[in-house]
Parts: sequence; C-alpha cells; structure tokens
Amino acid sequence: MNTSPDGNRKNSYNGDLMKFGKTGERIVFDYLSRFGTVTDLTNDRNKMLADIDFHFSGKSGSWYGEVKTDRYMGKTGNVLYEILRINHTSDLFPLTLGWSFRSEADKLFIYAPSVRKIYYADFSVYRSGFKGVSRTVGSKFKFDVIKTDKIKSTVNVYVPNITNIFSVVDLSDNAG
Repeated sequence: MNTSPDGNRKNSYNGDLMKFGKTGERIVFDYLSRFGTVTDLTNDRNKMLADIDFHFSGKSGSWYGEVKTDRYMGKTGNVLYEILRINHTSDLFPLTLGWSFRSEADKLFIYAPSVRKIYYADFSVYRSGFKGVSRTVGSKFKFDVIKTDKIKSTVNVYVPNITNIFSVVDLSDNAG
C-alpha cells in the first residue's frame, strides 16, 4: 500500500492514502463507540469542508471530531501541524489554512498505527500547544512542504516535545 504523499498522485483523497486514513477513522470510531454514539459524517460535504469527520454523543457530552492517521506520531516526539494548503491551479485562492487551524471540530484524534495508540485532545489545546511553543522555539521549527498530489501541496510544521498535550489510548494492551 502506497501511503506516502506523492506529487504524481492524481488526487490525494482516493486510493491507498485514503484507505490509510479510513483505517484510522474506523479504529477511532470503534473505540469511541464503547462510550456513546458515533455518527460518521465523512460523506457529508458541508462537514467535510469544515474538516469534521464525526459527531459523538454520550455521557461525557456531545461534540464533533476530526481524525487523522499519522505513521510517525509516537515515534519521533514531534507533532504535525498542517499550516497551509496550496492549490497550484487556483489563481484566486491558491492558499488556505491547513486543517490544523481550519477544522471546526471540537476534538482531534490521531491514530498512530506504528505504536498502536490513539492520541486525542481538544482542538483548542492542540492549537495552544503550537502557539505556546512558537514563542520559545519558533526559529527551530522543522518546516516541510509536501506535494500531496498533482495539484496540491501542504506546508507542515513539526513541533518537538509537546506530545504531552494529548491524552493517549494504548490499543496494544487492549485496555482501551
């Protein structure tokens, strides 16, 4: 399965890369279903544009969530922030905020298959983590421009040593 970004890929939202992301969504949805009702919103165009994958309702409340799957999370000590999305074919609006700052979801869930963990945080905490670290190590951020498909690239920042902003579910011990 080719799950690496690829500038020759026709569309980043299909094929192996999409299957990789869908696997993470399924794992997070299955986990959360133990505690309440998860409504999959990935086929809802308006929610997709708002970077919302699902709605959760349970004893802990009701909220919207976004799921990402990241093969490096939990291995490098870095947390990814997608800062910008670049559409190389658009003359009017070639730049939009990346999902890290554009998502209207209340909570972020990151499935890390390499360590079999789910990292999760309120989006406000996730964003504050970036803001707080940028004050002290801003010039030491690792920036990366990734060509995700034939017409789009993303500008990402990898922030070191802030994985403590997340709560973590270790799926390998089945304790969940």
